[in-house]
Amino acid sequence: MLLLIIAVSLMTSCHFNTRVAGKFRDIEGYLAERPDSALTELEEIREKELSSQRNRAKYALLYSMALDKNYIDTADDSLINIAVGYYKDKGTSKDRMLAYYYLGRVYQNGGNYTQAIVAFTNALDNAECINDIFYKGLIYRGLADIYGLTFNDQEKLRYRQLEYDAFVEAGATRHTDFAIKQLASSYTEIHNFEKGGEYYNQAIEIAKEKRDTALLLESLLGYAHLLTLKDSPEPGQALSIYSYVADTLKRPMSLYDKITWATAYSKLGHNDLAQKTIDEIRPYIGEDKTLLAIVTLNEYNIAKDLGYYKDAVGFLYESIKIQDSLYYSALNNSITAAQRDYIKQQLEHEKYKARSSRTIAALIIISLLLMVSIIGYGFYRYIKKKNYEMSNGLSMLEDARRLLLQNEQKMSGFSQKIGQLYRTKLELIGGICEKFYEHENIGKRQTFVYREVESVIDKLSADNESPLLEAILNEYKDDIVSKLKNDSELKFKHNDYLLLEYWFVGFSPTVMSLLLGKEIDVIYNMRSRIRAKIRNSNSKYKDLYMQNMLND
Repeated sequence: MLLLIIAVSLMTSCHFNTRVAGKFRDIEGYLAERPDSALTELEEIREKELSSQRNRAKYALLYSMALDKNYIDTADDSLINIAVGYYKDKGTSKDRMLAYYYLGRVYQNGGNYTQAIVAFTNALDNAECINDIFYKGLIYRGLADIYGLTFNDQEKLRYRQLEYDAFVEAGATRHTDFAIKQLASSYTEIHNFEKGGEYYNQAIEIAKEKRDTALLLESLLGYAHLLTLKDSPEPGQALSIYSYVADTLKRPMSLYDKITWATAYSKLGHNDLAQKTIDEIRPYIGEDKTLLAIVTLNEYNIAKDLGYYKDAVGFLYESIKIQDSLYYSALNNSITAAQRDYIKQQLEHEKYKARSSRTIAALIIISLLLMVSIIGYGFYRYIKKKNYEMSNGLSMLEDARRLLLQNEQKMSGFSQKIGQLYRTKLELIGGICEKFYEHENIGKRQTFVYREVESVIDKLSADNESPLLEAILNEYKDDIVSKLKNDSELKFKHNDYLLLEYWFVGFSPTVMSLLLGKEIDVIYNMRSRIRAKIRNSNSKYKDLYMQNMLND
């Protein structure tokens, strides 16, 4: 009788697995066109129908995709990690690509930008394996968004161009149209207003021709922003665009739109209206540091236009502080977050082992009713062994926890020393401000400020703090610089060693370009050459070097 019950249970499970697998295939077929229907269908699937690991992984992936395509942002990675955990060793490259891509989207929603970049990079590797050009475009878009949120405008522009090129090659017309608008925005952010204007006009013409209201709205609003920033601003035309958007297209202004609205007012001399608009924005900023940085930067522009230079410097300093906090937050959270994720996964694994043990115990108890006592003795020995393993596992978990605390303290000290080493460079900025106020005549002011900037760049490029930086890296990163310089398998030039030190710290290519006094393209070529040389070497410390090249 018991054997019959077990057989029926297995047949029922097999039936559920087959039926739900067919349902998943149907959902995959229409998810992109009808994501709302796909989400509804997925929500109706009962948990008991997901009895196999394969179906649970597919469900986790499809549900995460449906949430994203329905514009439902989630920062909870527990669901998508089911798919990642399964597909990283099983399934196809496409399954792995999708799992890592949507893991990156979840991390991006939660503000965990470093982990998001890692996930997107894994997705990109698999996309290249199967030559999925369209998803390469989506991944480039995600990376560009993240670099934009951390104010790394040069990297953002680079990935926007890759995004556009991928969508063109994939024949994804609508995505290409919006990529043009994104390129316009990126060029505006680096103050290449001529290029930005060209791309905005191109996007506006496409939107009008295709009657694409969404693209038209975003392009017009972006162009209005450009008009207030360019060297010869046109605030009146910017305000006209906003009036057209509000009155004709019936689109209410966002907080970001109101910021540009305030800037346009100030450039027209309507100072009271400008300040009133800023005052209306402030209460709604909340915890959004990116928005706060933009608002503060615009307050700087307004104060500067009004001639309140002391207030302008204060606003500029506050905006730079906020931007730096966003950048360093993204730089420094990677190791701690990765370690915590590792401990969390270990704990989940132990829980899974415990659940498995209970299931096995129940089956063995049923078998004991049919078998002789010697099987019972074997079961007793098995349980005893499992308990011993669990005890060892908990001990290992406690050791890992202590290691995590040690590493967190170590990284905190590392961040403080690096901050102290480079904090003095901020004092150089003060020199520029002093020269700015010393000379009221415009022509002289430009000359003195230009000379002071040249002096600042010379001081940064001639930086002689490398020994102190080496000492900090050796102390907190396993003697990495000493090992590198004494490595018989690897020999580099002086500038190569300096670049590697900045790389181990986590500086972006833009910062490396400033500190080494080289063009950004030269920095990218140096990084590519050095990385290839290390990867292809026989150095016994190769893994240590590669793991500490933090900023890609």
